[in-house]
Amino acid sequence: MADMQQDGPDFRRLATTACVSVAAVAVLALSVAALAGRFYPSATTVLAKPLPLAEVHALAARSAMDKRDWPRARAETLAELQVSPVRDRAWLRLAQLDVAEHGRLGPVGVEALSNAYNASAYDLSSDGARRRFAIAHRNELPDDLKAQIDQEAVALVH
Repeated sequence: MADMQQDGPDFRRLATTACVSVAAVAVLALSVAALAGRFYPSATTVLAKPLPLAEVHALAARSAMDKRDWPRARAETLAELQVSPVRDRAWLRLAQLDVAEHGRLGPVGVEALSNAYNASAYDLSSDGARRRFAIAHRNELPDDLKAQIDQEAVALVH
């Protein structure tokens, strides 16, 4: 019996080697993360927070929009903008909410759309939602905002 144990694999040694290897990989990963964070501070943020708070609010707002829960969509969008006021999609969502709630683009919606253009001069998203919304409500917009929309169109064509 004793001879069979010596001929077979040494499971204790294998388990110890595996544990040491796993520990070494974990230490290496933490070292790389710390080093990355030293040179790229956002790297440690990404590792620590997989989903930024603004994006959590954006997801909740989009879900509320789908369910036509306008008060919740507005609250989540405003929370998103409080965390990150340069999110042009959030400003667009506020303009869309104005239309959903009142049937047309009012002063609040115009201001929100203007803020969307101030946050990002060009809608580079693949769906072009802001451009389509702005064109659909062009007659309700002041001349300065129409000029921004025209500039965006010209820039994207070239």
